[in-house]
Amino acid sequence: MTGVTISGRQVELARKLTLDLPSTSAPESEDSSVKLGDGAVKFLELDAEKMGDYFTAAPNEATFDCVWISEAMSHLPNKELFFRNAALLLKPGGKLVIADWFKAEDLSEQQMDDDIHPIEGKPAVASFKAY
Repeated sequence: MTGVTISGRQVELARKLTLDLPSTSAPESEDSSVKLGDGAVKFLELDAEKMGDYFTAAPNEATFDCVWISEAMSHLPNKELFFRNAALLLKPGGKLVIADWFKAEDLSEQQMDDDIHPIEGKPAVASFKAY
């Protein structure tokens, strides 16, 4: 399994949490896989829009059984490029899994305050009635 994130801090946390598991052994280098049970895991700091170039440059890692993107699609400026890269990297019969949120266009101010503003890191807009 190869985990990809644009956040160096997330890579650091993932590596630490993995190494804390009882069935792991230390990797030879920061870029190498960690043995985990019968498999191996590696975490990379990488822009998802550059994954096609990165993985096709490494012949042993050019195909995957699954490409899974979780709560990042909405942040990608070039979504079409992500889909091209995913298609390039998937083995025949491979799966693309997308888990993300997308905002409906007709949300009320209350729905925006309750559900969207906290995700976007924006303060809620106070509603005041004039008396």
